[in-house]
Amino acid sequence: AALPVDSLVFLQHRAESITLRDRGVLVSSQAGYLCFWSVTGVKHGCFYAPEQPGERVLIMSSDQIKNSILVSGDTKGCLQIWDISSYAVDIQSQSACEQPPLLQRWSAHSRPLVCVEVLHVADREFLLTASADGSAGLWTRDGDHVGCFGQLETWSITGPATYHRRRHDKLIEDPAEMDSSSSDFRNLKTHHQQPMGVNSFICLQPPRPHPSSAEDMSLCLNHEDLNGSKRKLTESKK
Repeated sequence: AALPVDSLVFLQHRAESITLRDRGVLVSSQAGYLCFWSVTGVKHGCFYAPEQPGERVLIMSSDQIKNSILVSGDTKGCLQIWDISSYAVDIQSQSACEQPPLLQRWSAHSRPLVCVEVLHVADREFLLTASADGSAGLWTRDGDHVGCFGQLETWSITGPATYHRRRHDKLIEDPAEMDSSSSDFRNLKTHHQQPMGVNSFICLQPPRPHPSSAEDMSLCLNHEDLNGSKRKLTESKK
C-alpha cells in the first residue's frame, strides 16, 4: 500500500523563478522521508529527516522570501533546520538520495510537532512551534528559546535578555544529551491541560504595511482546544 503524505510545503520563491521552476519546488513528507518534486512530477531528491528511526515528519515550513531553509518537525518533538539553498537545484551533480546540510537540530517539545512557522521580525528569523503536548513556543533560528505562550513569565521577542533559555550547543548529536538539555522546556505546561488542536494558526499584525521596527509588530497566537474553548494570547512590544 502507498504511504500516506503527512505534510506538503510549496517553495514559492523557486516556483516564481524561470530557472528554478522545473527543479524541486514541492516538498512532501512520507514516513519521515522528505522528497523534492518538480511541477511535472519528477523527483529531485529524497532523504530521511528525523534522527531516530521509525519517526514521521508531520509539519514543514520554509522562509518564503528566499526558500533558503526548510524546517521540519517530527513525531519525537524535534526540530530540524536544513540548508536547501542549493538542494534539488543542480540535478546533474546531485545524487537522488543526497541529504542537504543540517544547520540545527534540537528537541522542542515532548510530543509530536503539529505546527511550525518561519517568522521574519526586524530582519531576524524566528520559529513558532505548537505540539500535541499542549504547548506552543517561540525560538530563534539558532535554537534559543524565546518563550512559551500561556505562561506567567513575561518575555519580549525584541529583548534577548528576557528569553527563557539560551542554547550554547549549536548542534546536538547525542540523543541522551538532547533529552537532558531540553528537560526544562519539556516540563512547561500551558494553563489549559487539554492538548492543542491542529487548527492552530498565527498572525503577524503590523499597524502599517511596512513597519520600520520590531516595536511596531504585534505577535498573536490563536488556538481552539479540543474541548471547544478558545483563547487568544498576545505578546506585543509597543
